[in-house]
Amino acid sequence: MGEAFIQDTWYLPAINAYVEKALFFPAVALYGVCVAIGILILTDK
Repeated sequence: MGEAFIQDTWYLPAINAYVEKALFFPAVALYGVCVAIGILILTDK
């Protein structure tokens, strides 16, 4: 029972890692865009 449970859920860490990466890259891109816009606004005086 325990072994079957482990076999059935071996993919969950992979899914979690994929979701973290899928959310991480857009978050970094969005942060970069916000920083770039902020710099443009600050230097546009």
